[in-house]
Amino acid sequence: MKSADFYHAGRWFLRTMLVGAVGLLAACSQSTETVQQKQVLRYQQPLTDLTEDARASCSYAGGTPSLIHELNGAQSSVCQFANGKRCNERALLSGSCGSVL
Repeated sequence: MKSADFYHAGRWFLRTMLVGAVGLLAACSQSTETVQQKQVLRYQQPLTDLTEDARASCSYAGGTPSLIHELNGAQSSVCQFANGKRCNERALLSGSCGSVL
């Protein structure tokens, strides 16, 4: 083989590798974006309709504002505590939720 043949074969190889690398990078960038969007949706806090005062009382007591799904399909906003206790907005604001710890 002549040196010119090696030169052309080398250029062909480099072009093939370059096109493959660009294709691989393009494919990877799309899948990462999709995964990040799904993670944001998965870990996003549920929207509750607790008032600002009820949310503050809930957080101060060590709870987390959350939604519960009732048997009839309705959703209710409550304050969820680590020990499993739940209090609605009225109980939080009136102080009748009792000791939660």
